[in-house]
Amino acid sequence: MSAGTEVTVRYAKQSDVDRIVPLLAELAGMYGVAPAIPLLKASVSRAIGWPERVRFVVAEDGGALLGIASLHLGHFSTFSNTEYAHVEDVYVLPEYRGRKVAWRMLEFMRGAAKEIGCSRLELHALETNAAARNLYERFGFKSIESIVYTLKL
Repeated sequence: MSAGTEVTVRYAKQSDVDRIVPLLAELAGMYGVAPAIPLLKASVSRAIGWPERVRFVVAEDGGALLGIASLHLGHFSTFSNTEYAHVEDVYVLPEYRGRKVAWRMLEFMRGAAKEIGCSRLELHALETNAAARNLYERFGFKSIESIVYTLKL
């Protein structure tokens, strides 16, 4: 890949699942999680087959998978009476970082979200992931004072 000039971004297809799973497993490892590969396969397949809720995105160069991301739809803001989307699973293979691969996936997802009428994008980043935070801020995301809580059901 020559400095990101050959990168194409598209929606993932079911035939991409086996290529996506190793990248998603690497991303999970960054969060200290090691989900079972069959679970990841089922999850990615479900996401790809559920485009009204999730749009899984891949970045490629000449058929080689460089990165992944997902756009989660269906969020609603009662403050603005608008829908918004949440970006997750942004991951670029280490050898392709710094070549605008993630930037192009973000552009693709921003366009998709605008096209379906979303008013904004949101995402979470690890405080310790300075490179990702820098990318998101350069792209135009604004950090807000917030703490993310989870509750297992």
